[in-house]
Amino acid sequence: MTEPLESGVYETLRTPRLERQLEQVAELVPRFAKVEDADQAHVLARHVAAVVRRALLDQPDADSRQALVNDLLAGVAAHDEQLAGEIEHLVVLSREIAPGVHELKRPVTPLSSAALLTNTGGEPSLSAELRSELMSADSVDLLCAFIRWHGIRVLADELDLLHARGVPFRVITTTYMGATEQRAIDELVRRYGAEMKISYASRSTRAREGLAVPPPVRLPHRVRRQQ
Repeated sequence: MTEPLESGVYETLRTPRLERQLEQVAELVPRFAKVEDADQAHVLARHVAAVVRRALLDQPDADSRQALVNDLLAGVAAHDEQLAGEIEHLVVLSREIAPGVHELKRPVTPLSSAALLTNTGGEPSLSAELRSELMSADSVDLLCAFIRWHGIRVLADELDLLHARGVPFRVITTTYMGATEQRAIDELVRRYGAEMKISYASRSTRAREGLAVPPPVRLPHRVRRQQ
C-alpha cells in the first residue's frame, strides 16, 4: 500500500508505484515533463539510490545487504566495486605517526553529508569539529558574518599547521554591526596567509531590529575518496 500524494511540485520519475499513488488522488491533475538528456544520469542515479536504500532497510542482516549490493553491482558489470568481506569503509589514509609527520584527525561528523552543529551536550562541538577539519583539509573556505580575536585564538595551533602545510585559506566576512575586529583580520592575513575579502555594505548586512542573526560557517573542504 502506497501513501497518497498531496498537491504540490515534484521531481519524481514516472513508475508503476507513482501511477498507483496518482490513482488515489483522482481529483488532482498530474503534469509530466521530459528529463533532459544532460540531467538523466543524475536523476536516474538518485532514483535508483532511493529504491536501493528502501530495499536495504528491508534486509534482515549485514550478509543479506551485502549480497543484494553485490548482485546489483554485478548487474551493471561493476565487479571491481563489489563488497569484499565485512562491510567497512576507508576512513583515514596516512603515514605512520612519527616526529615531523603530520597527523590526520578524522572529524566525528560524516564527510559525505552536511551536519548541523549546535554545541548541545553529548553532540560534537563546533570547535572540536573545526580543529579536526583543519587538520585534514586540503583547502579552506571560511564564510562568516564577523570574525573576532577570541575565535581565532581557539584555533591557533590548527591554523599554524594549516599555514605550515601550505593549504589555501580563503575568508569572506563583513562589518556586520561593527563586530569584526581588526586584530583578528590582521592575524589571519599576516600570520596565517589568508586571502581575505570584507564586505562593508553595512545596510545590507545589518539584521532587522530586535533580531539576532547567527554567523554562517562553511566547514573546510576535504579530499573525498571514493566510499
